[in-house]
Amino acid sequence: MGDLVAPAFGEDISHAFIAFPDKILERADFDNPLALMQGQVQATQRAALSLDKARVLQEGQSILAGEDLGFFLNMYLMTHGAHFTAVHRARVLEIEQAIKRGDREKCEQILLQSQKDLKLAAVSWQKISEGVVKKDLMYHYTRKRTNPHSYLSNLDFAEFEKELELLAGGYEQKITERSMPSWFLRELPRRRLNFVRRSDEIVIDGKLAEATWAAAQPASNFIRNDRLQLEARETQVRLAYDEKNIYVSFECHDADGKDRVTFALAVNKKAPIKGKAGESWQWVVGQSGVQTATHYKEAPYHAVFGGKKIDGQAVIVENWRSKVKVKTALAGKVWTVEMAIPIDELGFNIRAGRSCVSQLSRQSGSEQVSFSYLEGGGVSSLEHFTLAEFSTEEKTLTAVQVGLEIAGLELRHETIGSGAGTVIKGDLSLLCDRPLHDVKIEVTASDGQRPLGELSFADQATLPLIWRPDKVFVMRFAEELPGVVGRFKVTAKEGQWEFARRFGAPRRSGELPEGLYTEGVGEEEALNLPVHFPSVGPASTPWAEGTIEFWLKPGWQSAPRLEGPRGTLEHALIHMGPIRPDHPTLSNVNSLALVHSSTGHLSATLASSRYRHRAASVNIRDWEAGQWHHVAMQWKLDDGGRTTVQLYLDGKLSSAQTYASPKDTAAEPLQPSNFRPPIQIGSMNTGVRPADAAMDELRISSVRRYQEDFEPSERLSGDDKTLALFHFDKQLEAEVPRGLTATVGAVQ
Repeated sequence: MGDLVAPAFGEDISHAFIAFPDKILERADFDNPLALMQGQVQATQRAALSLDKARVLQEGQSILAGEDLGFFLNMYLMTHGAHFTAVHRARVLEIEQAIKRGDREKCEQILLQSQKDLKLAAVSWQKISEGVVKKDLMYHYTRKRTNPHSYLSNLDFAEFEKELELLAGGYEQKITERSMPSWFLRELPRRRLNFVRRSDEIVIDGKLAEATWAAAQPASNFIRNDRLQLEARETQVRLAYDEKNIYVSFECHDADGKDRVTFALAVNKKAPIKGKAGESWQWVVGQSGVQTATHYKEAPYHAVFGGKKIDGQAVIVENWRSKVKVKTALAGKVWTVEMAIPIDELGFNIRAGRSCVSQLSRQSGSEQVSFSYLEGGGVSSLEHFTLAEFSTEEKTLTAVQVGLEIAGLELRHETIGSGAGTVIKGDLSLLCDRPLHDVKIEVTASDGQRPLGELSFADQATLPLIWRPDKVFVMRFAEELPGVVGRFKVTAKEGQWEFARRFGAPRRSGELPEGLYTEGVGEEEALNLPVHFPSVGPASTPWAEGTIEFWLKPGWQSAPRLEGPRGTLEHALIHMGPIRPDHPTLSNVNSLALVHSSTGHLSATLASSRYRHRAASVNIRDWEAGQWHHVAMQWKLDDGGRTTVQLYLDGKLSSAQTYASPKDTAAEPLQPSNFRPPIQIGSMNTGVRPADAAMDELRISSVRRYQEDFEPSERLSGDDKTLALFHFDKQLEAEVPRGLTATVGAVQ
């Protein structure tokens, strides 16, 4: 009997991990929890099989009695409960890994198999538990299941079923959230296409070698028609026009020989071009060339291309022959299509500023993806067509925007090897506005003064709009550190981007970095890198009113954009507020922020402790890089019963009004909490959104200095209303007050 019971003791089984894995994972770092749980499945299975043999022997010979029998039955019951639970937990962890990978098919497969196996397991558990006489047990565990023993001895399969039901009902949404950035979901209903004016002669040969195609912004990030899911294979479409033709190019990656693409144009109430509402044209191109070209005289908004009908009948123009020119080419697994469609066969004139509606699709077998989300396989109705504008510009290509986010930034100390060590970790995400190719991410760590180590990961051939590694980002150091600076470098075929993130409180370098100063607005120098300094002004009350002014020389060249990750399009000039590494862009509570936004506006915002804000905004899209401008932000918390925020640019009042948060009214004053945050210059206080700009002559005042337009002085002076004055003439010491010195870098 002993040789059958002993293996159950010899197995490395963690009942606590099986019963309550979330609690264990909160306190311990495991690189692969799924592998650990699968190991528990195997260990409990071996133990249960051995105990089954012992149970058969006991029933035949009654070897055990009294407490020995009771102890054996407790172990027998709990071991089988641990096995059933470990199998379920492993399946859940496997589903969660599939969700992280965006693998819907794997999720469906595991869920289906798990639901079948759970029913069989419930029947087996019922037989096992009913076969154990309760009075013979040594320990009678309650059904509260507050510890591993009671949990595993009183399994609730309805609880397991409920967990699978929640996963089945929510995995699609979770995958969508992980694979589609929030900005993309917001902008999806408002996506636009753009025809650029042809800049050189386009030869229809399928090679896409012309400068027009190189300069045109690609339409990419196609969506599956039957579900809200980004295409697995990359597709890029570029559109151009001249006085005679519309030009279309498709670039289809991972072609399988069965691909075909669809380009369609239509006239409807959104498109101010000449033509009858509902008139449309469609070209379907396979790898051998044009397969179909159809002209629909009438196509009601619910009519489906292909002659099918949902609501209304599509009327086809008989005997219509398109004069489109098409060439296709295949290089490896990249299939390209180039088209020239004569404008005269469309029956309307095209000129800059006009628009139509259009649709772009790619299909392979039964799977179809489109530029617009069509909410159904194969549906291509006019109501889902995208507004397409004919641009006045020859070149509209914008730089790729990339952002790095780390949620749950954490630094902690633990035993590593034989001594104290430091662990930094966080849930890393990389966001971009179009796919990146040949991507590599490298991180170099330091304690602020000396290097600590390097790590490379994410060698990806193609990286989608949002990418998260399967595992949490972790670096370990065999010494106890107060803080770590992680410098992340993202390298791809499209460019290179660098980001710095601070964990804990890294040491400050005593040396001033190169490039800290640059040529100033006058004869002296200006600040060229982020710095911060302690709060200034009254210690007991928040600033009732004030002015922050400085000279600014922008270095940014990026065109303003309404979508995509902020990347290098956001420039934080001034930030005062709570330090939250887990929310690195926090500026909507107890804060003051002056930011150049991705829309091309300069926005000044004051926020209270109740997430209420007042803001002023000015369009500065006409500012040129390398030109100095004077900026003055001023405010009054209670200005006749309301808070006023103003922006003066180059001495002129440029903001027309003060805006309130959507949930608030501008008819009452803000009430910020009484706290004294440090003042960050040139970035957010967490170091994100660094300003690509030089700053000179910074003055902070306790009053609103300007009541009317003025002529800015190149060198500012202090008076009794001056709280802080920095000239940045190759020094970080303030003129006012004496003894105040700025520190290089971000607060956090």
